[in-house]
Amino acid sequence: MNIRVEEIRKLERGPLRGFATVNVGGIRISHIKIIQPEGKEPFIQMPQRSYQTSKGGRKYRNVVDLPDELTREVEKAVLWSWKKEPHTSTLEQRGAQSA
Repeated sequence: MNIRVEEIRKLERGPLRGFATVNVGGIRISHIKIIQPEGKEPFIQMPQRSYQTSKGGRKYRNVVDLPDELTREVEKAVLWSWKKEPHTSTLEQRGAQSA
């Protein structure tokens, strides 16, 4: 499966390190969280939505569910791009190249 990381957006809020947008076989997935708790390895979390339960609690569900193996491949691609880049978006880089 062709996986292309289109954008990495840096953000540091607690363990949240940023967001990624990827293209997986022609399907674009945005708002993938890059998370790195202090002292631990980074990982990704697929986009989620929240909803209120009938008992007043809050639950979260993935918006996109990929097979486990494909999720691992997306994670490898996102984290590789996140580690190698100075955490700027590819859109910003394209703008700088055309200037």
